[in-house]
Amino acid sequence: MLSASVKSKETCKNNTEHNATEDDTKHRRKDEDLEFLLNEREWKKNFASIECGAKLIKSSKNLKHANHIINKNNDEYMLNECKEETYFIIELCETIKVIRFELDNFELYSGTPKNFTIRTLDKFNNNPNEWIVIGSFEASSEKMEPQNFSNLEIKVLEKFIRVDINSFHGTEHFCTLTSFRVFGMTEYEYLSLIDDKGEDE
Repeated sequence: MLSASVKSKETCKNNTEHNATEDDTKHRRKDEDLEFLLNEREWKKNFASIECGAKLIKSSKNLKHANHIINKNNDEYMLNECKEETYFIIELCETIKVIRFELDNFELYSGTPKNFTIRTLDKFNNNPNEWIVIGSFEASSEKMEPQNFSNLEIKVLEKFIRVDINSFHGTEHFCTLTSFRVFGMTEYEYLSLIDDKGEDE
């Protein structure tokens, strides 16, 4: 009886582990499918646009015309000396899960951002160490067309985004950035998408 009891217990344990593994696999596949769907989606609403109510609330002192990066005008741009690191902070027009961001530079005779770090936060804080780091990125030297960055591992909803530009392409004295755009989903949109994905399975 003792041996039978032990065998039954082991079988139960193995079944539990097997079910747990299946559940983990299903959740992981669901997350991967959701991320693929989000990255393949056509994003139209720029939450860092002045048209929807976004604000550039802070920038380093060496920046000139920093507010131009949240406008639509391709003839206006942010300006700074390329030898200096710089940053700016945008209050998005809504609290969102950031899915994708884009930048572009339409000034031919200027340097352009190369290495930069993106941070987010739900409530503004002056201490950069309190912000959540999305990641460090490298932009190409290409101009006259948008560069996009996606596949972001972000699990929270945020209201503020901080961009620290650490280096630049080119040998020019001045560097420019024409626009910086942020795309994502509100909490309602994200939860609705999850619910719809769950119903399809």
